[in-house]
Amino acid sequence: MEKKAQSKNSFADAEHISIAMIHHIDYLLTWNMTHIANPIKRQQIIKIVNQLSYSCPVILTPEEFLRIKQ
Repeated sequence: MEKKAQSKNSFADAEHISIAMIHHIDYLLTWNMTHIANPIKRQQIIKIVNQLSYSCPVILTPEEFLRIKQ
């Protein structure tokens, strides 16, 4: 969480990502396009998680998840 992909005001968002990462969750579904699910943030998050030697959950909105699971 110290790697700064998230803004100072989004500790809860970073916490959700960290919990999913540590517990090896496959998918992280979120409507949060500002801090998590937008393409730029997704790439930053993936890079940081990989630097920490964890697998990053696939970050999707619920709509995206439903499209890939059909």
